[in-house]
Amino acid sequence: MTDFSFLFKKNRLVERNETVKYIIYLISFLYKISNVISSHRICTQDD
Repeated sequence: MTDFSFLFKKNRLVERNETVKYIIYLISFLYKISNVISSHRICTQDD
């Protein structure tokens, strides 16, 4: 019983870690996109 609960907790921890990684990846991706858009706007304004 204790081994099973330990495995379950470990699995939950891994899931949480993967979720955090995924969220961070998404945020950085969105940040890059917004950066590109803003730099593109500046370029078109310069033109």
